[in-house]
Amino acid sequence: MKSVITILISPLFLLLLGCGEDDATCNSGKIIAQATEESATLHFHAKHNIYYVNYFVKGTIDTFYKGFICTNAFPDFEFTEGMPVIFSGNFRETDLYNNNDFEVVIGGQEVYVLELQMLAAE
Repeated sequence: MKSVITILISPLFLLLLGCGEDDATCNSGKIIAQATEESATLHFHAKHNIYYVNYFVKGTIDTFYKGFICTNAFPDFEFTEGMPVIFSGNFRETDLYNNNDFEVVIGGQEVYVLELQMLAAE
């Protein structure tokens, strides 16, 4: 009986070990906004060695979301600085990044992690 339980529990344990830190960070914050096939520009943040999207929130005067891409769900996508993209995903609260991470802070700028669901070059 012990071997049957071990056989059933072992894959679950291995699955939990395989969850990356990025995925846990991506999915842990409260969802602030959702985007579906929205236009943005892609940028690289050297301090954190990570790409982010700069997304102007429609219906606002000056709100920009900086969404740090926190998963590697698109390993074949060729990221390029300044590239216009279309994306879908969830902007989530984060303690990892903030406005202090940018040399220039524009009015209305808000910083989140972006749980990407779709990414395409525009």
